[in-house]
Amino acid sequence: MNQELIRQLKYVKQCIVNKEMRGNDWEEQQEAVNKLEEVINYLKDEEGKAVEFDS
Repeated sequence: MNQELIRQLKYVKQCIVNKEMRGNDWEEQQEAVNKLEEVINYLKDEEGKAVEFDS
């Protein structure tokens, strides 16, 4: 499941990066890209570990 999610997040990241933006829009775009990279890295780190959800 994580592999598919990682692929989808990478696709979203690529779509964001391919947009041409400048100024504040570009800065917001970069923040979004950085957050996506953090999520992707987290999922990669958690692969193979059991995911626990608090009730």
